Amino acid sequence: MRADAVIVDAGPLVAFLSAADKHHAWAVEYLSACEMPLLTCEAVLSEVFFHLRKNAAGLALLVEMIEGDAFQIVPVYNLVGVSRYAVRHRVDFADACLALLSEKFPRSRIATVDRRDFARLLRYGDEPIPFDAP
Repeated sequence: MRADAVIVDAGPLVAFLSAADKHHAWAVEYLSACEMPLLTCEAVLSEVFFHLRKNAAGLALLVEMIEGDAFQIVPVYNLVGVSRYAVRHRVDFADACLALLSEKFPRSRIATVDRRDFARLLRYGDEPIPFDAP
């Protein structure tokens, strides 16, 4: 099922940018088929920078992607809502941001490698969040 937009989590980006990642082949195939720009937020990019901190080539490509048209970085203004969501669902801040982004872009799907987390998260309080994972 194709979506109007793809909201991308840190895991697929790290896998895409690091050939050593176990999900690299999936991420390359999946993200290469997506229409650009990918939707994401600053919290996700922060995680990607952290995970790639020892991968100079991956970091350089990430910067190129940011400078180019690969991302639409969507600010998450409701920090109280994100914080409450993270605590209620016991997920990290970035995943909570993505859950709220899926409400802002209801015809989107989340690309993630965290199948277990996103399989249990809800948007609008009672609707499963559409996602794709390896």
